[in-house]
Amino acid sequence: MRKLNLLLPYKSSIMNMNEFLLNTLEYFSDRNKRCVSKAGGCQYSPTKTSDGCAIGRFLTGTPQELARWDSEGGYAYCADAAQMGRLPDIRPEWMKRMPEDFLTEMQKWHDSSIILGEEDEKDHLRRIIEEYNLDINLFKNYL
Repeated sequence: MRKLNLLLPYKSSIMNMNEFLLNTLEYFSDRNKRCVSKAGGCQYSPTKTSDGCAIGRFLTGTPQELARWDSEGGYAYCADAAQMGRLPDIRPEWMKRMPEDFLTEMQKWHDSSIILGEEDEKDHLRRIIEEYNLDINLFKNYL
């Protein structure tokens, strides 16, 4: 396995599932970076305090395209809409190659209102790691 370099500019990085999850955990360990709309829902596009949600941080679209994703709803719906041509598919190629269920679980984990470190959030994280055969040793600091 290649060495993780989380200092790379993430929008241009190619990530595997281990790297994506680890990068997401590290970024959102600062709960103030959770990207939410005025109504309190998850938001793909950046704000003054965040680069976007778990998926949105990596989208490469214009502000108008990101706004369309914001208005459409959850990740699973947006991914389906992008694949069917109803939304621009602004996911990076490496993300398009990941299992949709994994990306949906990542977004659910991010959307959780549970504070990092709580047992329920740790259990959800463990399930993701086990279900997708990720390297548990990379995530010990979060479990």
